[in-house]
Amino acid sequence: MTTDINITLFIFQILGGVALFLYGIRKATKSLEDFAGTSLKLVITRMTASRLRGFALGLLVALSLQSSAAVMLMMVALSNNGLLLLVNAASIILGAGVGSTLTVQLLAFKIHQWAPALILFGFIPMRLTRSERVHDVGGAIFSFGLVFLGMSSITSGTASLVGEGSLSSIIGFFSRTPFFAAVIAAGLTVLFQSAAATLGLLLTLGFGGLIDISAALPFVVGANIGSCGMAFIGAAGGGAAGRRIAWTELVVRSVAGIIVFVLSDFYLGLASSLSDNPAREIAHLHTLYALTAAVVFLPFNKPLARFINKMIPATDLDKPFGPIYLDPNATKNPSLALGCAAREILRQGDIVLSMADDIYIALERRDRPLLDDIIARDDMVDAEQEAITGYLTRLSGSELSAKESRTELELLTFTLELEHIADVVSKNLAQYVLKRIDDGLYFSDEGLEEIRAFHHRIRDLLKRALDSAALRDPEACESIIKETKAIVEEQRRLTRSHIERLHVGVKHSAESSAVHLDLISDLTRIAIHVSYIAYAISGKV
Repeated sequence: MTTDINITLFIFQILGGVALFLYGIRKATKSLEDFAGTSLKLVITRMTASRLRGFALGLLVALSLQSSAAVMLMMVALSNNGLLLLVNAASIILGAGVGSTLTVQLLAFKIHQWAPALILFGFIPMRLTRSERVHDVGGAIFSFGLVFLGMSSITSGTASLVGEGSLSSIIGFFSRTPFFAAVIAAGLTVLFQSAAATLGLLLTLGFGGLIDISAALPFVVGANIGSCGMAFIGAAGGGAAGRRIAWTELVVRSVAGIIVFVLSDFYLGLASSLSDNPAREIAHLHTLYALTAAVVFLPFNKPLARFINKMIPATDLDKPFGPIYLDPNATKNPSLALGCAAREILRQGDIVLSMADDIYIALERRDRPLLDDIIARDDMVDAEQEAITGYLTRLSGSELSAKESRTELELLTFTLELEHIADVVSKNLAQYVLKRIDDGLYFSDEGLEEIRAFHHRIRDLLKRALDSAALRDPEACESIIKETKAIVEEQRRLTRSHIERLHVGVKHSAESSAVHLDLISDLTRIAIHVSYIAYAISGKV
């Protein structure tokens, strides 16, 4: 007979396993996101020309991240910045729903005994390599080992309580009240911020023979609908475009849930025919759910987008981001068109300057929301660069004078260098901020002051370049070029200063050594790009 103290220990074993499982899921997703890099955003915005390509893209992205929530948050950000249309996003949502089922399918294989091996194989590359991509892969393997270790703990704890009448009564109650079971599953999914986590708990009950597929069906439906919660959280406070993404996912998953409930006998029979193992049946039912949503909505992604657009109307504040000075009618007059492009480039420059300003604030304050906003602004800079380049190249067929041709080349160089600076901020400097936030990276007081002063110098150089562009001041441009050479020399001095601190053993300098030097180097890269702008403004391109 199980004593009260044993029951308490078993409950802690289950809850501890849940904590380990959730932590592993979150860290695995983070490692896969880091491995995939920011290029996923670029792929999403450029490879959604048809519904099938959008579906395939959503499938591949979800397979690479193993988190439909991560894909949804990415699409919310892109939509709010005017870089992703809802009709294209609908196809990606359907593909992501199918792709993310792989995690549950993997969890359904009873390979808990291999959890220590996964932890070991993941730990080795994390400790022995300096390659960030190999480190990220090792981190993902290590994290999945934690997931399976957590499931093993949950399965062991629940198996020890099989004989307890209270556990059987709870499962029996949910079997008799499917709607309440679905609500509980949806709530847990929102709380865990992961449908895989909720379904993973369900699988552990299946491993122990505590629940059959019939009783599991409402939990599967609830977990799928609850997974929409992250999209609504990400869209909160944003524009209508982001809210439309969240509502699209909710409509898709809710309709699919109704179909699965109404045709439950068909789905239960189909899942049972694919396996006689309760856990695998649950995983198959989850996959069939996602496939149902795809089959029902993929042919009608355009009507679905029109319905959501009417349901969530745009306001004046929801106007998609885009160029405002590129007058298409001005292309017949090259001189006027070049002026329009110059004004738009200065607008692009203001965005880049704001990114440069805020990146140090995010570093100093460990401000993750500000960092996310900076990274989102990079998409705006990319959109500007593409629009300006396309606008200017349309002038090639016009009668351009020699002076106008030089101006066109200068402006093309200007917008491209601004885009390069934004990339350095969002892809390089942002990584150092992430390490400071996620890994608790510290800089010595002297080191942080050096970074602050050097950043301020680079920021002022960029501001001077933008001012010089507006005034087209050749003397200012020459001054910027000379200042850049001085900054390169300053980088060498700061490197020597940092190494001296390492020799005398200044606290935190050794811990942050590589990041400190890389950060200074990347700030210098920005200065070099600024000098190219100065060369362009002064007609030296």
